[in-house]
Amino acid sequence: MPIMRMLSISRSRPRTNKRHSLLLQQSLHQQQRHLKQERSAAAHRDLDLDLDVDEVLSKSITSSSSSSSSSVATLAFLLKRCGQAQSLADGRLVHAHIKRYKHDRNTFLGNWLIFMYGECGSMEEARAVFDKLPNPNLHSSTILMKAYVKNDLGKEALECFYQMQVCGIQPNRVTFIAAVDACASTANIEKGQELHAVIRERGYEGEIVVATALVNMYGKCGSLEEARAVFNTMPHRNVVSWTAMIDACARNGHGKEALELFYEMQAEGIKPNQITFLCALDACSSLAALEKAREVHASIVKSGCQQTPVIATALVNVYGKCGSLEDARFVFAQMTSRDVVSWNSMIAAFAQNGHGKEALGLFHRMRSDSIEPNHVTFLNILTACSHMGRVDDGKHYFASMSRDYGITPKVEHYLCLIDMLGRAGSLDAAEDLINSIPFKNEASVWLCLLSACTRHGDIERGIRAANHALELDPKRAAPYLLLSNMYASSGRQDDAKKHRKVWKNNN
Repeated sequence: MPIMRMLSISRSRPRTNKRHSLLLQQSLHQQQRHLKQERSAAAHRDLDLDLDVDEVLSKSITSSSSSSSSSVATLAFLLKRCGQAQSLADGRLVHAHIKRYKHDRNTFLGNWLIFMYGECGSMEEARAVFDKLPNPNLHSSTILMKAYVKNDLGKEALECFYQMQVCGIQPNRVTFIAAVDACASTANIEKGQELHAVIRERGYEGEIVVATALVNMYGKCGSLEEARAVFNTMPHRNVVSWTAMIDACARNGHGKEALELFYEMQAEGIKPNQITFLCALDACSSLAALEKAREVHASIVKSGCQQTPVIATALVNVYGKCGSLEDARFVFAQMTSRDVVSWNSMIAAFAQNGHGKEALGLFHRMRSDSIEPNHVTFLNILTACSHMGRVDDGKHYFASMSRDYGITPKVEHYLCLIDMLGRAGSLDAAEDLINSIPFKNEASVWLCLLSACTRHGDIERGIRAANHALELDPKRAAPYLLLSNMYASSGRQDDAKKHRKVWKNNN
């Protein structure tokens, strides 16, 4: 049943129980990042409209002494706003003012500087401020740790956590949360378990924010059992706690349980937020559940979240990967504003469902709307060309990436090009390409060639590709299995059995 009809029905009756179909994989991390970018853009618009940093700095100088508490408070306010808006240039302007009026040894302002630079993604400057503080305190270390985690530097965050204790500074609950988040970002379950033991000792485990961080960490480290154990012992749960547990189930292949939790949460009177809905859609993917995705969509409409770009983009992506172009088109058409991520999702929907011509047409529509493509856009375009067998067009778009848009091709783009040549039977060109690219020491490119050799029965080249792949990744099963299949297809059953036996012995 298309989503348009589903939505009208959902207003008058409870959710329906439908069969599942097709696989969908949607990264919660990418969607969360997208949501943060959206919020940052909104904050920046507020800053531009409501706050002139030069004017405020000027007033703070003329209206009070440069060393007064009111001046320090004003500078802290400015740093907070600059960080929230990710306005690095304005933040540096405030920092220059702080240096000029000899506030750079003020720990309170130093902490806000670390926050601002961390929010703006300039960790070198954040660290430099921290290192120059005469008396860094617990807050200084905690803010720096949180900045490291925000910028995907979990290892550095943990180093800071242990270093502060060497210096005699004992962590509090907020510091522990930052450390647990660092373990989550690096999938370091051993350190996470050590921290959990200390947290339990300190009596923090029962606190909702700390427990939620633990659930999130165990989920991202792949230990669903430990995530469940923490979640089940929580005396109180909020929407963030439920979302963390739903995400843990979804990302670890337990989509049915994730959806059960999604509905159970609402039965307990907890309303889902945007990230909860994104996790529920991710759960639908792990179950290949197009109809469940439609049910979640109906809940989204009831909640009023549908019009947010991050939700709409996720829905386009879900429907595209579930094979429902009608629903994907419907959601895309309803979007009031579209960024490159939104366009990419719709282009991918066409490309993945055998509508390459429409994918290319949409790419040109995107360009006519003055939206600059990114590396994901070209990955989708190359996929479309590969599925259509349009090698010349694929080469054209591949060359256009760097020539017209300054985008350096990644290994995924080369894999698309190798696959495209392989599908077309141009195995010489595919092998020559591999030998000329910066990724020739990646096992994946040789596996791609080996797959093409299997398809076309080129045993000699296939053996060569398999040897390269095994040399780079000896434990990988795919080269043995592809070689075995290739031998079997050519009637060489003894060689096929031999390679399967070798793989079993090595594993």
